[in-house]
Amino acid sequence: MGRLLFYDDHVKDLINNMIKEKNHKIGLVFGQNTLEKDFVVHLTEVPAKEKEEEIGTEQNSEELKSSKNTTKKRETDELDEAWISQHGKQVTRMLPGGLEVLGIFFISPVETYINLQPKLRQILFALNKALSRDLRFNISSDSLERILLHICPITNKITSRTFDVSDYKSTAKPADFKYQSSPFRWHRLNSRYTIDAWIPVSKDQYKQNLLKQIHSGLSPSYIAVINATALIDREMREDRDLLDPAGEKKKGKQRSKEQSAQKSFDVDLFLSLLTNNNNLKEVEPIDCVASMVVKGTIQCRGYVHSKATVADAIRAVKQDIIRSLMARCEIQCEDLLLIEEEQNDPSVVHELPRRVFAPLSQSELTVCDYLFQGDSAGDCLNAFQDLLGLNIAENEVEMDCECAPISLQNYDADVEERLSDAEELVTTGAKNLIVPVISAAVAALAAGLSYLLLQDT
Repeated sequence: MGRLLFYDDHVKDLINNMIKEKNHKIGLVFGQNTLEKDFVVHLTEVPAKEKEEEIGTEQNSEELKSSKNTTKKRETDELDEAWISQHGKQVTRMLPGGLEVLGIFFISPVETYINLQPKLRQILFALNKALSRDLRFNISSDSLERILLHICPITNKITSRTFDVSDYKSTAKPADFKYQSSPFRWHRLNSRYTIDAWIPVSKDQYKQNLLKQIHSGLSPSYIAVINATALIDREMREDRDLLDPAGEKKKGKQRSKEQSAQKSFDVDLFLSLLTNNNNLKEVEPIDCVASMVVKGTIQCRGYVHSKATVADAIRAVKQDIIRSLMARCEIQCEDLLLIEEEQNDPSVVHELPRRVFAPLSQSELTVCDYLFQGDSAGDCLNAFQDLLGLNIAENEVEMDCECAPISLQNYDADVEERLSDAEELVTTGAKNLIVPVISAAVAALAAGLSYLLLQDT
């Protein structure tokens, strides 16, 4: 018997609705991956690419004869690796810790599926490569098997296969796609993470784009999170212990009453104060042409299944912290590309987007999005619809998880102090230009990313 893949009523309804449309579709499967089995919690169709308008209105007889071949070609053209991988990256940004993209699904007649199997396998590997672009900070499950799900709209038959994405020569393995009538039970993990990172930018790094500079500068912070010690509800617990051992002891009516009640756990991370083994001999001076400061507190959220261990819970929280930090930086840099005039203006301060949450259908799970200062709940509804296929009302969006800074006075004072210090270090004939690229409060604390450039005239 192959790998076990469990799905619930929500996924069952999604599949039934998509089958009724009788159209071929491709999309993403996401949920929770464990060593022994996967919990599939949602399917989301890949948005269609905008097609260019056809030039001309007349068709000759040869074009009419090849209409069937054209239809088949359009089906294969929609299987765009880059487009699907980009959708996977955007969906991953919206997932809390513990949830990830598990693979892809494809709805088509059996004949079409058989013909396109090599292409679908190629897409699955390309998707995994895009989602694990930096393996040093990729905190995912121990299993490297990913799902290829085929649904036939004619026979309603579902065929599931898995591939070991760590081996490009791996072949398909059968998997058992099983319906679970009772809803999945999830434990919710809550945490807050405060960051205060000073990032020097060397001459070589200065040639890179801003996103690479930020990710490179935050690498020590990511590593610190991975190596952090964690407490569960203010207690130190063994990694192999069940997160909720009491749930296994309860039987009969008492257990059934609490089966649907979600339990929450607070997870506190403690970072090591020692870097490089505290060996001062390894410290080397850097010829720095710029510096950035990232400060603030983010709200973290993760989910694990009812039989998860303490190690699973800690990993989900760490995954959420790193994923959320990366997502904010990427979204901010993408936004800056649209306002090139403002990003070079020293008087403009850009704030990192704050995080909002919304329910995943009727389940206990939530997904998230990121809004800039001044955005309302309505501004994220399209993202939930287009990327996840969720119809969410404005009043369902949790807007008060993180808040923007009330005032940037503290930030401005810090900037002036840094600028004053820089002026003392600059030699005659040099000009110092301060560009506050990001200043954000992503929770209770004001957060800022200031970019200090020392540029020769």
